[in-house]
Amino acid sequence: MSITTKTGDDGETGLLFSRRTGKDDPRIAACGDIDELSAALGLAKAHLQQPEFTGKLTTIQQSLIALMGELATLPDDASQYGEAKFDKLTAADTAKIDEWIGELERAGMKFKGWALPGGSVPSAHLDFARTVCRRAERSVVSVLKTGSSADSQAVVDLNRLSALPRHPLQNRVAVRHQRHARRQRLQHGDRHHLKQRRQDEQVQRT
Repeated sequence: MSITTKTGDDGETGLLFSRRTGKDDPRIAACGDIDELSAALGLAKAHLQQPEFTGKLTTIQQSLIALMGELATLPDDASQYGEAKFDKLTAADTAKIDEWIGELERAGMKFKGWALPGGSVPSAHLDFARTVCRRAERSVVSVLKTGSSADSQAVVDLNRLSALPRHPLQNRVAVRHQRHARRQRLQHGDRHHLKQRRQDEQVQRT
């Protein structure tokens, strides 16, 4: 099967249950924002050195796929979507984020003032993801106003998610990344010093 379908050459794209709509449809724009959010989290994940954090980001990315499925369903197909075996975004996903934030707060981490991006490469990517998440949240609010499912968890989940990178997770990642970078610099310095000493000894022997 070709990676290009050419079905979007006329400016339309597919929704779930064989529906078609224009690529400028707010529903498609919202899906695009969610997709961009997942990509931004992927960038942060690629720069992180801690499996405990990358695992959380992977879980969030998986929940975003479920959210895109919800957004790609027209209100008329809501009952069909509910019966389908797709993964759904539920209150349990939001509760998981609340739990992670609670863990950070119980560890004594607090957030004061405005976020100042750039403490480290991973934390900067997390801050970027936070801004994309806010945009995605605005897009989803617009879509839900068109008559989508009243019990959708989308806005609550995105609102909570946008707080997580801005929360101490971002600061904690920055600190850990800086410590890791410092250790690498020290190790590099030790190797350089050892190499220089060997060169000096070689010169003395000759």
